[in-house]
Amino acid sequence: MPLNKLDNFLKNVEGRILYVSPSDLDSTDSITNEGNSQTRPFKSLQRALIEAARFSYQIGNNNDLVEKTTILLMPGEHLVDNRPGYGIKNNSGTPEALTPAGLPVDAAIFDLTLDSNFDLNQSDNILYKYNSVHGGVIVPRGTSIVGLDLRKTKIRPKYVPNPTDNTPDSAIFRITGGCYFWQFSIFDGNPNNEVYINSSNTEIPKFSHHKLTVFEYADGVNKYNRTDIDDLNMYYYKLSVAYDAASTRNIQNKFPNSTQGFAARRPEYEIVGAFAADPISITSAVAGDGIYADNEITITTLTDHNLDVGTPIKINGVTPAEYNVSATVTTIGGPSGVDPKVFTYMVADSKGLRTPASNVTGSTVTIETDTVGGASPYIFNCSLRSVYGMNGMKADGNKATGFKSMVVAQFTGVSLQKDDRAFVKYNKTNRSYEGINIAPSYSPLLAGQSSSTNPSRVYHLDSGAIYRDGWETTHVSITNDAILQIVSVFAIGYNKHFYADTGGDASITNSNSNFGQFALISEGFKKEAFEKDDTSYLTHIITPKAIASSEEDLDWLRIDTTTLDTTLQDKLYLYGFASEDIKPPAITQGYRIGAKKNDVLYLNQNGTVFEATITMLDNVDLGHTTSSVKEYPIYSPSSNVFSIENGIHKLSTGEKVIVRSLDGDLPENVMEDTVYYVIRIDSTKFKLASTESNAELGESLTVYGGTNLKILSRVTDKNSGDIGHPIQWDGYDASTNPNGKDKWYICINGIAGGQPASTLYTKVAAMKTAWDGDNTQPAKTEPTYLKRKSDDRILDDKIYKLRLSIPGETNLAKNPENGFVIQESSRTGNRTISDFTKSDDLIRNDYNYARNLRYISSASYNGSNQTVVINADRPHNLNVGDTIVIKSIKTANNPNGLDNNDYNGTFKVSSVPDNMSFTYLPGTALTEPVTNNFSGNVNILDLVLPRFERIDMQSNVYLYRSEIFSDYNKEDNSDGVYYGYPLNAKNTLPSDGQGFPSLKYSQNVVNLYPQLDRDNIDDNPKSSKSFALRAPLGEVATNYPDRSITRETVDNVNTNLGIGLTISNVVNGTDVSTITFGRDHNLRGLQSAQVSNNSGFTNGVYYNVKIFTNVGLSNWNGTLANVTVESNSITSFTITNPGSGWLDTDDHGYFDTSVIGAGAGKLSATVGGSNLTDANLGTYENLTVQFTGSNTTDDSYFRLSTVPGTNQIGIITATGDTRPTPDQYAFIVGSSIQANCNFITDDSVEKAVFTTTNSIPHGLVAGNKIQFNDSNNINGGELVIEKLGGTGGGNITTKFITKTRPTLSGSQPISGWVLKHGLSSNNAVSEKGDENLSVRGVELFNNEVGIGTVGTVGSDDTVEVTLLNNKVGISERFPYGSYAQIGSEIVRIKSSTLVGTNLNHLKVLRGVLGTQKQSHTGGLLIKKIKPIPVEFHRPSILRASGHTFEYLGYGPGNYSTALPQVQIRTLTEKEEFLSQSQERSAGAVVYTGMNNKGDFYIGNQKKSALTGEEITFDTPIPSVAGQDPARLSVVFDEVIIKERLVVEGSKSKTSLTQFDGPVTFNKDINFNDDVRIKSSTQSEGSGTGALTVVGGVGIGKDLNVNGNINVVANSKATFGDYLEIYHNDTNHHSYIRHTHASGHLKLQSGNVAVETLTGDNIAVFNTAGAAELHWRGTPVDGGSAGKKLETTEKGVTIYDECHAVSFHGDGSNLDGAGADLSAASGTQRVVVTSLTTGTMSSAATDANLTFNATTNTLTADKFTTETGSADANFASITSEGGLELVRANETSTAGGPYIDFKKFKMVLSDIDMDARIEMGINSTSDWGSLIFKVINDVSNLPNSVGVGNLVTRLEVKPKNGTTYAGGVKVTGDLEVTGDITALTSDIRLKDEISPITKALEKVKSISGFTYKHNETAKVECDIDTGDQRFAGVSAQEIQEVLPEAVKPAPSNNEYLTVQYEKLVPLLIEAVKELSAKVDALEKQINN
Repeated sequence: MPLNKLDNFLKNVEGRILYVSPSDLDSTDSITNEGNSQTRPFKSLQRALIEAARFSYQIGNNNDLVEKTTILLMPGEHLVDNRPGYGIKNNSGTPEALTPAGLPVDAAIFDLTLDSNFDLNQSDNILYKYNSVHGGVIVPRGTSIVGLDLRKTKIRPKYVPNPTDNTPDSAIFRITGGCYFWQFSIFDGNPNNEVYINSSNTEIPKFSHHKLTVFEYADGVNKYNRTDIDDLNMYYYKLSVAYDAASTRNIQNKFPNSTQGFAARRPEYEIVGAFAADPISITSAVAGDGIYADNEITITTLTDHNLDVGTPIKINGVTPAEYNVSATVTTIGGPSGVDPKVFTYMVADSKGLRTPASNVTGSTVTIETDTVGGASPYIFNCSLRSVYGMNGMKADGNKATGFKSMVVAQFTGVSLQKDDRAFVKYNKTNRSYEGINIAPSYSPLLAGQSSSTNPSRVYHLDSGAIYRDGWETTHVSITNDAILQIVSVFAIGYNKHFYADTGGDASITNSNSNFGQFALISEGFKKEAFEKDDTSYLTHIITPKAIASSEEDLDWLRIDTTTLDTTLQDKLYLYGFASEDIKPPAITQGYRIGAKKNDVLYLNQNGTVFEATITMLDNVDLGHTTSSVKEYPIYSPSSNVFSIENGIHKLSTGEKVIVRSLDGDLPENVMEDTVYYVIRIDSTKFKLASTESNAELGESLTVYGGTNLKILSRVTDKNSGDIGHPIQWDGYDASTNPNGKDKWYICINGIAGGQPASTLYTKVAAMKTAWDGDNTQPAKTEPTYLKRKSDDRILDDKIYKLRLSIPGETNLAKNPENGFVIQESSRTGNRTISDFTKSDDLIRNDYNYARNLRYISSASYNGSNQTVVINADRPHNLNVGDTIVIKSIKTANNPNGLDNNDYNGTFKVSSVPDNMSFTYLPGTALTEPVTNNFSGNVNILDLVLPRFERIDMQSNVYLYRSEIFSDYNKEDNSDGVYYGYPLNAKNTLPSDGQGFPSLKYSQNVVNLYPQLDRDNIDDNPKSSKSFALRAPLGEVATNYPDRSITRETVDNVNTNLGIGLTISNVVNGTDVSTITFGRDHNLRGLQSAQVSNNSGFTNGVYYNVKIFTNVGLSNWNGTLANVTVESNSITSFTITNPGSGWLDTDDHGYFDTSVIGAGAGKLSATVGGSNLTDANLGTYENLTVQFTGSNTTDDSYFRLSTVPGTNQIGIITATGDTRPTPDQYAFIVGSSIQANCNFITDDSVEKAVFTTTNSIPHGLVAGNKIQFNDSNNINGGELVIEKLGGTGGGNITTKFITKTRPTLSGSQPISGWVLKHGLSSNNAVSEKGDENLSVRGVELFNNEVGIGTVGTVGSDDTVEVTLLNNKVGISERFPYGSYAQIGSEIVRIKSSTLVGTNLNHLKVLRGVLGTQKQSHTGGLLIKKIKPIPVEFHRPSILRASGHTFEYLGYGPGNYSTALPQVQIRTLTEKEEFLSQSQERSAGAVVYTGMNNKGDFYIGNQKKSALTGEEITFDTPIPSVAGQDPARLSVVFDEVIIKERLVVEGSKSKTSLTQFDGPVTFNKDINFNDDVRIKSSTQSEGSGTGALTVVGGVGIGKDLNVNGNINVVANSKATFGDYLEIYHNDTNHHSYIRHTHASGHLKLQSGNVAVETLTGDNIAVFNTAGAAELHWRGTPVDGGSAGKKLETTEKGVTIYDECHAVSFHGDGSNLDGAGADLSAASGTQRVVVTSLTTGTMSSAATDANLTFNATTNTLTADKFTTETGSADANFASITSEGGLELVRANETSTAGGPYIDFKKFKMVLSDIDMDARIEMGINSTSDWGSLIFKVINDVSNLPNSVGVGNLVTRLEVKPKNGTTYAGGVKVTGDLEVTGDITALTSDIRLKDEISPITKALEKVKSISGFTYKHNETAKVECDIDTGDQRFAGVSAQEIQEVLPEAVKPAPSNNEYLTVQYEKLVPLLIEAVKELSAKVDALEKQINN
C-alpha cells in the first residue's frame, strides 16, 4: 500500500484522535500538521491541545463541540512549557496582547503561520503564549489525554515557579469539565537541563517544586484584573486570533468582535451541570411585556438568583400552571442587565398564560441538578514521581461553577522533598521554629542552596523537621466548595496527602497515606450558608444548673485518745493505725481528706460537736498552716530553675506538684494537669523532676519558657504519707525523732503564731487525761467526719449552651447540624421594596422582616492610607479581622454596583473607629468616588442598596452537638428549638512561634465537661484558656481542666456579636468606678423627642440623617433618623438608631442641615422647646451589669449609675467589692429592682423575704440567682430564690423568698437593690417540654424595660406597658418588629400603633421563637431583647473509608526519615493520631482505617491489633481531679451490657463510681463492704424513708438505731420463736406474749415499775424484794389512790380492804375473814372446790363446769348460748362432738364430728334444708373423709323436687361484679365418679372463632413422657410427690403450638401448667388431618 494511502487510512479527519510522539522522526508541530495521523504525529502535547480546541470549533455562537478529542501520547518524554501565557484584551475593538509582565503588544504575536516557532526548547516558542496567564497548559473542551504506557510515558514541566520569591503558584495542566487523563507519569523538571523559574530566568530544577501543581481547574469564572476577561475565555480568544487565514484553518468568529463565537462553553467550567442548594422564592412572573403575553417569561426572585444563561431550571407553584415548566435561562440581569434578581426563560407556547401571573405566593425556581450533560475531570491510573515536592491536583471551587467536582482514581503521588529550605525545626530552647533563612535566590544559588552544607540543617534527613509555612506540598487539594470523589489513590511523602479547605468536600475510598507529615486535613467552612441554614435565631444563653444538694456528713476514722503531742497541738493520732506499712485511708466515700479548701475535721462526742481545720504538712519546718493547696506564682524557668515571684515557698524535695498557666502557655516539657516532683534548692527556688526517685537524685526536667505560671501542691494529688499530705507517719527514731509515737496522725491547725488550740484537739486532750487516770475510759473517740456537697447534676447540665430557634412558619429550613459553624445571618437587606415602608401589622409569616439589616449610610476612600471608610446605618458589631462582603456600592467605573468590583468584594476589616463605622483595605487604589445617594432625598428605594455582610467573624464557633428540644415543622408551623453545645476552633499558635500564624485549632473536646473536683465543687467555673501548642502541631491544651471550655466559647460569642462590651480601661473610685469600653455602648441614646422651631428645610424624604447634640453639628453620638420634610417643615421623623451617651448637658438634638437643608428647628422634649431630659433618653438607670470573662478575676455584679460618655459608664461600688478588670467584658443583665429584706427562720434554716418597693415587679422566678446590695451598696452575697410570694403566700410578682439570707446585718427591713445574675448557674432543670427559660436561659437584653401586663392566653394579643423611671415613648422603646420577653414568653411587636384606652398597649405576636403563650395578669417585667439572627455554614469535610496510614509523622516524611529501619524516635499516641488527621478552623475529618501496626481506627477510636486495647481521641471524657482520666472514656445515652459490668475503681480502689439518676436492680445484690445511705429523709411509714424494703429484711449482726422504731398496729415484733410484742388496733390493747408453754417471760432489771401514761406507779417490783400493787382510779366510795398490796418477807401486806366474792376452805388462818366462805350460791359462781388439788367447779350443779389444775383440763357437759325456751335459737358444742348452728327444737343426726347448717332456705321451693360438713366415721368406706351432704328427710320434699334432682356438691364460684374469684386447690388425687363440667361449649356463646391449622404438625412437635417431680417443684411450687411417676407433656412445647392451653401455675405464677382438657380440640383436628391423609393414601392405593 502506498504511504499516502496508509496515511489516509490512519488519519482521523474529524480530529477525534490526535497523536503525540516527541521521538518520532516524522513528528512535527508545524501548522500544516493536524496531528490526526499516526504517521505524522505532533511533537508536543501543547501543539495537540490547541489543535483539539480548533477541532471543536463550529461557526456560530455557543455551539462549539465538547468532549470530542482524545490525545494519544506515545511512550517517551513529553516536555510541557507551562510558563504563564499572554493575556488578551479588547482595546477599542482591536485585540491586544499583554505579556506576562502586563506590557501590551500586538495581538499578531498569537498568529499561527508556517514560520511560527513551536520548539519548546526555545524560550520564545509560540505555544506557551496560549497558556493560562497564571501558568499551565489549558486542556480545552473536555479533551482526553491518554498515555500508552504508565511508566514510559513521561511528562516534565519546563516551568517551576521560584520558591524563594513572590512568584505565584502555578500548574502544569489547567483542566476543564469532561477531561480525562490516563496512564502517564509526571516528573520533576529535567535535572539535566534548566527550567524556567519565572517568565525568563532559568535554573537547574534541583529546588522545591511546591509552587507547582499537576492538575488544576482552568478559571472560567474570575476575570483577570488586567483584561476583565476570565482565563478560559482568554484562551479561546487568543486562539480565535491565532487561527487566521495563514493557519489555513481560519476561525471566523474572532475576538473581540465575537465574544460568544469561539469561547468557553458552559460544561467546561460549570462542572457536572448547574448546582444550587435551595429553591429560590419568586416574587413576580411576567409573560411578555406584562400586557400582552408571549413565550418569554421574566422572573423576579426574592434574593439574588446567581443563575447563568443556559442554567437548567424548574419553575414551581406559579398560577397559572403553564408557567411551571423545566427550561433553561435565556437572559439574566433584566432591562438594566445587572439586576441580580431578574432572569428570563422560554416556554413552548404562550397559550393559557396570564400576564403577569395571577399568584406567585410560595412559588420557587429550582436549579435542576439531575443532569449528565456535563462531566467531572477524571484522573485515572496516573503517577506523580517527584523528589522536590510537586503537588498532585487542586480543585479550587472559585474557578468553576456547578458541582465543582473532580474524580480521581489510582493516581499515585510520590512527592518527597530534598530542598532543605522547605523545612523548619522546633527549638524548645527559644520556643520557635528555626530554618534556613530564605531570601530571593536565582541561578545558580537557587539550586545550589537547596542542599544545606550545615550538618545541623540538613533538614530533609532530620526526623525532627517539618514543612515550613508556605512551603507545604499536597497531593489532593479540595477548596472553595469543590467536591471530589477519590478512589484508590496512594499519597507518598508530602506535607498533606488529602486537604479540604473553605467548604471542600471529598469522599476518599480505599486509599493510602504513606510517609509524609499529615494524611487527612480539613480546614475551614463554606463561605456561604445554604438558604435553609440561614433561618435560626440565637435567643438565649443556657447556663449550667446550680448544685442544690446539701452538705453531708462523711464518717472517717476515730482519734486515738491514748496518745497526744502537746508541742504545737497540731497533731491528732489515728486509732488503730500503728504500722507504717498500713496507711490510713486518705479517701472516704470518694472524697479526699483535707482536699477541700479550709477543710474541717468534725467529731460528735456525746452530742457535742468539736472541730479542727485540716492542714498540709510542710516538711521544711515541720509546721502546717496551709489548707488543701500551697499555691505560688512563679517566674519562667531559667536554667531549669523556677523562682517564686513574691515571698518564699514551703515545698520539699519529692513533693508532688502541678504547674498551671493562666494563659495556657506552660513551659516546654511540662504538660497540663500532670504531677511532677519538687527538687528544692532554697526557700525561693526549685526544680522539677518527672518522678520521685529522680527528685531524690536531683535529676530535673529540662524546661524552657512559659508565662503567667503558678505552682500548686494539692492534697488532691497526694495519698497518705506523701510529702505535704495531712496524714503522716510519726515514726520513732532515736536520733531524728526521739519523740516519735510510731503511729499515723493527721495535721490540724495548732497554736503556732499564738492561735488558740482547736476544739477538737482540746476534747481529745481531755479524753486522754481521763484515760491516763483510768484506763477503763475510752481509748478512742467516736468516728470523726467531714462535710461535703455532692454534684449530682447530669453532665449536660454542667456546660453552657446556646438556645437556637427556627420559626415554624419558615418556608425552607432544617435543624442545625452537628459540626456546622455559626455565623451572623447574611440576610442583610429587606425582603421586598415594601419592607422599607411597611407599617401594617406583622404576622407570623413575617419572620424574616428586618432580619439582619446591614445597610451602608456612606462610603469613601482615603487615598493617604488606601482604606475605605464605611459608615453603617446601625451598630455593626464588627471586629478587626472579620471577613465582610461589600455589595452594591456604585462608582463611575462600576455604575451598576457589580460584585467584586471597585468597592465591592470580600475584604477583612482593618479598623473599627466606633460601632457605626469601620474600614478595610480594597487591595487596589480606587480612583472614582462613590455615586450612591445614601441619605439625601431618596425617593426611590430598591433592594440593591449598599450593604455589608459578615461572613466570618473569626470565632470559628461550631455546634459540637445540637440537642433537639422541639423539631421545626413547617406542616403545623411548629417552631424548632435547639440547644447547641458551642465550641470554637480559633486557637492559634503563639505569635512567638514564628512558624504557622494561619493555623487555627479547636478547643480540646476531651474537656467539654469541666473536670469534677469532688472536694471543691463549682457549678459555674470560670472560662478555661485553650492553648494551641507550638509542637506538635494540632495539639490544644486546656490548662485549667476544671474550668469551662463552653463558657470560654460563649464569651467569644458574646464579644464577637456585640452582646458583651470589651473593656479598655477601668478607673476605680470610692463610690463610683468608671468603665471605658472599646466601642460605644448604645446606652442613654435619644429615644423620643418633638421638633420645635420647625421651618426652612428642603422638601424630601431623607434617610440616615445624623442628629447632633450641639448646634454647631460637631458632636455626633451615633444617632440617626429618617426624616420627611413637607412645606419646608419636618412633618415626621423616625429615630432609626438612638446612639449612645447623651449627656445631661445635651439639651436638644440638631438634624444634619447639610442633608435636609439649613432650616430652623431642633429636637426637644416638647413642641414648645423644653429641654430634653432622662425621660427622652434610653434606659440606663440602675441596670445590672455583670463583669465576666476573665480567668483570673471573679465575676461581679454592679448597678449602673451614670453614663459619662458614648463608651463609658459609671457603676456603684463599695469597699470590699471585686472590681472589674480590663480582661473582662460587660454583660448587661437587666434592671436592678429596689426591695426591702426581712430575715426569717424556716425549719432551722435562716432565709430572707424580699418585697419590692413601689409595687414594681421583680421579674424573677424560683431558681434564679441574685445578689442583694444594701442601701450602702454593700454586697450581701449570692442568693437563690426558693419560691415566689411571702411566708403566707402574697403577691408573687413583688415578693419572693431566698433559700438563705444575705450576709448583712442591721435593723430590718434592710433596704437595698436586687441584682439578678446573668451568666451564672441557676437552679432548675431544662429539658424537653420543660425549658424553664426564665431560670436557665439568659436573654440578650436590649436595654429597655417596663412593666408588662398581658391577659390570659387566648385573649387579645396586646401588652399593657408602663415604663419605669418616668420614661416616655413606649413605641419608640419597643419599636415595630422588635422582640420582648415577659416571663418565659417571647413576643414580637407587630404594630407601631399603640392601642388601648390610654394608648399604652403594644400589639404583639405571642409565644414566638419556640416559647408558649403565658398569662401575665399580675404584671411582670417586660424586657426588650435582641435575638441574634444566625446561619450555619457547612464545614470542609473529608470522609475516608478503608484508609491506610503508614509511617506518618516522622519529620519531613521522606523515606530516609520514616522507614522503620531509619526511625530514631517513637511517636506518642497523640502524635500518631495528629499525623493521621487534623481539623483546623472547624473543618471535619471522619475516617476508618488502619496504621502500619495493624491498629484499627474508627473515627476517634483506636483498637490495638496486638492487645485489643481501645483508646479514644478527641472525645469528651468526664474527669475527676486527682484521678487519671480513662484511656477509653465515652458518654452514652444508653448502654446495654449482656454479661457483666466490672468497676475496678482505679489502681488504688478509691475512684468513686457515681449514679446521678435512679437505678433499678432486678436480681440479687451483694455488697462485700460497708454500705451507706446518705439521705436524711424521715420515715413516716413502711413506704417512706431513706431506705424502703417491700419484702423482709435479714440482719446477721447487731442493729443500732439512732431514732424511733415504729411497728404498725397488728404487726408483731418477734424475738426468737416465742416472744411477741404488738399492738391490737381493734381493741386498742398492747401485748407482750411469751408463747412457749414451758418457758417463762422474764423481766430482769434492778427495779421494774409499771406506770400510767402520767407516770404514776401501778405495779413496782423492787430489787430489795418487795412487789407492790397500786390503785390509780378516781375515788367515788371514800377510798383513795395509792399502794394497796405489797409482798413482804413473810407474806403479803394489804393496805386497804380485802374483799372476796366467795371462798372455799376452812379459813382457820385468816384474820378477820368474816362470813363462812363455803356458803356459795348462785348459778354464775365458779369456786375453787379444793385448795389442795387445784380443782374448780361451779357452785350450782346445773353449770356442769369443772377445772382440774392437776390435769390442766376444763370440762363441761356442754357450752350453749341459751338454756331456756325450747323455741330459742342457739349455738352449741354438743355432747356428740358436733358444732351446731341450730334453730330451736331441731335435733341433729347422730354421727361423727360435724358442723350443721340448719334451716337454710331453698329459694326455689321455699323449703328449709339442712346441710352438714362431717367427718366420716360410720364405715370403713368413708373413714377420715370430709363429707358435704344434705341431711333432710327427702320424703318431705315437694313433688317438684325429686330425689334425682337433689345434688350433693362442692361448688366454688366467682361472684360477678366483685373483685374476688373462687377456686379449688387439690393436693393429691381428685376422684370424681360423675362428670366434671367446666365453662360452657354452646356455640351461641362464642365469637371470633378461628380454626386450628396444621394440627398434625403441631401434635408431632409435642413430646409425651413420664417423669418425677424434682426439688424445684417442691421448693417453688409446694409439690412433694416423692418417687411417684407421672405422665405428661412440656408446657413450653404446648405454648409454642397452642398457647391457649397454657397458663401460669396456681402455686407459683413464674412456672407454667397445661390445661390438658384444652388439648382435645388440637387432637381432634390432628386426627382429622391424619384421617384425611389416610383417605388420600387409600385413594391413591385404590387408583
